[in-house]
Amino acid sequence: MRVQIFRPNRILSSESSYELASLVDDAVTSNTPVTIVVDLWDTALVDSRGLSAMMRAMQRLREIGGDIVLCGVLGQAKILLDITDTYKLFKVYDTVSSFLAATQLETSHSVD
Repeated sequence: MRVQIFRPNRILSSESSYELASLVDDAVTSNTPVTIVVDLWDTALVDSRGLSAMMRAMQRLREIGGDIVLCGVLGQAKILLDITDTYKLFKVYDTVSSFLAATQLETSHSVD
């Protein structure tokens, strides 16, 4: 399975969620299962629109045999996932490297 890494620039909100949606649209349009790794390591804020975008991405990717994985979930992002009780919906890894090691997959490219 193809892996793409998405790294929001400090904030995952409505603006940066368009980039995530574009990755998902490409996968769905081509009917190509892909795992999108959302690397939140350098992300200071995930707002409700960002969380909603990740949940929509998860649903759409799973419909075509893909998935979304979260890495580097710290601080406010972790609190948001805990408070909304959505943490359990996602596969979560400490780092992108730990995800790749656990799954033995290689990335096709990174989106910063």
